[in-house]
Formats: sequence, structure tokens, C-alpha cells
Amino acid sequence: MARKCVEVKTLHGYTIENLNEIEKKLKSDYSKSLMRAVIMRHQGIHTSVVAKTIGKSVPSVTIYINRWNESGIDVAADLRGGSVSTFNNEMLDDLKDTVINKNPRELGFTAATWNTHMLKEYIAEKYGLEYSSEWIRQLLIRLGFSYKRGLYQPTKVDPELQALFKKNSRPLGYC
Repeated sequence: MARKCVEVKTLHGYTIENLNEIEKKLKSDYSKSLMRAVIMRHQGIHTSVVAKTIGKSVPSVTIYINRWNESGIDVAADLRGGSVSTFNNEMLDDLKDTVINKNPRELGFTAATWNTHMLKEYIAEKYGLEYSSEWIRQLLIRLGFSYKRGLYQPTKVDPELQALFKKNSRPLGYC
């Protein structure tokens, strides 16, 4: 015996036309998918067809319908994550200026070049806010900074001896 399909028990006072209008006004993909699933399932379309149509899994559609049955239109609000950044433009300008114009040793660090860990500590000391090193790295990339490891070039060696070590500088005795 097959499992009974999940069903929309009530439209909570709305008509299908009202729900279609609400769906058109929604901006979140999550909310639109939920409303489309409710409308289609209320019209008797099988759950697996609804899932394929909206591009979600059958369990997701089942969750949408069950949430709709419990709370109605309130579940259409997309409350999944997202936040407002506490890193403002003043801090961004200061970060850029610090990397370009200030030496880490002047600010009490032991290294001569900036790295994300030192910038993280600098921001924590100056603004009292904690950010991850990865977040700082992403900010630096957005500001147009990049990192390339310096190429070691010995300067105190005789140039003639350096030439001997270069690739293909002397002929090989093999055939």
C-alpha cells in the first residue's frame, strides 16, 4: 500500500488567485518555491511532479506543505540567514591606507610585511571588532590587493658564478 500524499488542508482564507498574486510580488526564490508548491499541490498535482517543476526534492516540498498547513502565509517569509555587515566604509578606507602606507613594525608587529592575521589583530585593537583572517583576505581581494611570493635573488654572489647556474648556460658533454 502506497504512502498517502501530503495535502494542503486549508488556504487560510486565501483563494488561488490571491496566492498567485502574492507569489508574483515575492522576491525570494525560497518564498516563490513555497507558494508555487502550495498552489500546485492544492490543485491536486502529485508531489513528485511539483518537486520536479520547482526544482526541489520531494522532502522539501513535503516540508513546505506541512509548514503551510501549520502557519499559513507567515511561512513565506524568508528568514534564512543573512546579516548586515559591521565593517563600514571608514574601516575599509583605513584598512587600505594601512596596507599601502604603514609598516607593521611601526604599529608594534614584528614582521615587515602585512598578513591577514596581523590585519585582523590591528582591526581588533583599533575598532574592538573581531573578524576572521579569511574575511580580511576577501576584503583585500575586493580592494584589488594580491599576494605573490617574492622570488629569491642572491645579490652578494659574483655575476659570473650566477651565470654558471642558469639553465643551459654551459654545454653538456653528453650526446
